Amino acid sequence: MKVKIEAYDHLGRGIAKIDGKVVFVPYTKKGETVEIEIVEQKKNYAVGKLLPLPSDTPSFCPYYGKCGGCQLQHLSYEEQLEYKQELVKNQLERYASIKLEELPPIMATKPKAYRNKVTLHIEGNQLGFYQNKTHRLFPITTCPILDPAIEKLIPVIKTFIETNRGLNQAVMRVLDRKIMLCLKGKADEAVIINYFSTYVDSLYYNNRLIAGVRSLETTIFGKRFMVAGDAFFQVNDLGMRKIYQQVIDWIPKEQEQVILDLYCGTGTMTLLLAEVAKQVIGVEINEQAIMSARENAHINKVDNVIFYAGSTAAILPLITTPLDFVVVDPPRAGLDEVTRSQLLELLPKKIIYVSCNPLTLARDLQMLAEQYQLEDIKLVDEFPETYHVECCALLSLRKTKIS
Repeated sequence: MKVKIEAYDHLGRGIAKIDGKVVFVPYTKKGETVEIEIVEQKKNYAVGKLLPLPSDTPSFCPYYGKCGGCQLQHLSYEEQLEYKQELVKNQLERYASIKLEELPPIMATKPKAYRNKVTLHIEGNQLGFYQNKTHRLFPITTCPILDPAIEKLIPVIKTFIETNRGLNQAVMRVLDRKIMLCLKGKADEAVIINYFSTYVDSLYYNNRLIAGVRSLETTIFGKRFMVAGDAFFQVNDLGMRKIYQQVIDWIPKEQEQVILDLYCGTGTMTLLLAEVAKQVIGVEINEQAIMSARENAHINKVDNVIFYAGSTAAILPLITTPLDFVVVDPPRAGLDEVTRSQLLELLPKKIIYVSCNPLTLARDLQMLAEQYQLEDIKLVDEFPETYHVECCALLSLRKTKIS
């Protein structure tokens, strides 16, 4: 049957209607009429399958429409950016009652070869991604959104697992042209070292360094950072710099302010903010990341930062110093209820909220609205070819609490 795509949903799917019922159709473009097959019927909506699938037509990725990792390759890059702007604007209005007069500004990155880290799953002699919402492996031999150095390593791993079984996961990261490979499984460690040590600069097996350097080093805004093992680090180098620059631009260049950096990872933002603060406090639940953060502070000779390893819920009650800014960069689930409540007790003058999920950002803004108002918001296209978008929101303490 033929349907006309009228809009997009938050997952980048096209929205059509059949007899008044909403039908979600992945890989379609607003305004076009397409042939679909209904593959799922629910009480209030249906899901359609595009005929033919995007992978049946020429594309820069041979797996588009099948592996599930990307959702927007059928749109031009300009169309992708506009979709993300409209997405954030609509979700802020719908879930936080915040009406923006214009689309929020969005900073572009590069649409291909941008990811500096990837996790591939291994089953027997095949490696690839789990298909969306499943544990079914979709084998790959290439992925055009990955950094070329990582792409070159994929066939190396493929050759290894064809004769050496037992691996179940490979995590690859590249920073400043240095490569880290973290493997997991039950293969022979000596064989792994002998085979991979000539291809990579850092080799981990089951969370233990077995060859090469412990950490990869990169430089951001003149500071050196070491990233070890599976510590969190932004996957898009250009996007990361745009995010950090935006946060820095929002903070006055005053030396007497105290800043709290929640979900600080390896301390990148914490150390960058140290130049404009009397003290910066970093909090991160990943102990390995905190070890890297402390090492990074030592390398850069920064002595006005302090790092705590633990959950935000456990650490925030220990913070008694009045706060000028709190910077939060939570996981996709956003702030938990305890953290939101604690922030409303601490009442920093301003909050900078960096979010990779507009939906949970909108929810949290609504929960914080009794004390905070949205002063500014900007977007960064951290994840081109996907429906994900990074939001940077500046919140200011209201002069009068809304009851």
